[in-house]
Amino acid sequence: MDLDSETPQKIGIWSFPLDCAVELLPLAERLLSAEERTRASRFHLDQHRRRFVVRRAMLRVVLAHLTAARPSEIQFIVANHKKPRLVTRDSSIEFSSGHSEDCGVVVTGQVPLGVDIEALGRPIDYLGIAGRYFADEEYADIQRIPGCARRIGFLNCWTGKEAYVKALGVGLSKSLRSFAVQCAPDEPPGLRWDNDTRTPCSEYHFLRYTDDEYVVTVVLTDLTGVIEPDFHSLSPTSLQALRPQRNAPETIWRPSP
Repeated sequence: MDLDSETPQKIGIWSFPLDCAVELLPLAERLLSAEERTRASRFHLDQHRRRFVVRRAMLRVVLAHLTAARPSEIQFIVANHKKPRLVTRDSSIEFSSGHSEDCGVVVTGQVPLGVDIEALGRPIDYLGIAGRYFADEEYADIQRIPGCARRIGFLNCWTGKEAYVKALGVGLSKSLRSFAVQCAPDEPPGLRWDNDTRTPCSEYHFLRYTDDEYVVTVVLTDLTGVIEPDFHSLSPTSLQALRPQRNAPETIWRPSP
């Protein structure tokens, strides 16, 4: 892709609640493919099934808006490492999605990208997970972070690592110990090192955002120009309108740190 370095590279960050009014669920289900409905039926807990249906339907609404298609017309092809790509109409659009608790997020753009989101209040054994899956220096850094900020450091690291492997298109086939990211709350997000690539760390661009409940990290690759994020806080009524509808009040994402 030949990009003008003077042209801002716009990315869309679309967030939306996954818990919606009961009457909207049949509308959401009708937007899904047969394969997605089968996947939904495999969830044991009804809440997880409903959230999956809304998440996939909202992804379709966002992508349909960007491609002038109908949400039900959106088609995906899955690459070797399970990264979905758009094959309907404008297949040059890159996208990534994530979810945590009641919040879903989709990021769209013209360069390879990845996103991950985690709830600040989610009860997890973060030191145990970090010690088992993270690079040694990441684990040491998280241990050194004092007080309540230690949990933030873990979530910064976790979302950074997840978003990075999504941007690469390799998913969890890549060991989380094979690379390290910045995680301290007072440090800008970024890649420290990666044993599997010769690409300079500075060529991977990390954006981190928070609100009162979640941490979100976005990673972009093959980027030239200035990043211009465009935030969209969507209402579940988008499922009825078949196009993005603004939420009121809107979620306010703050850059972090």
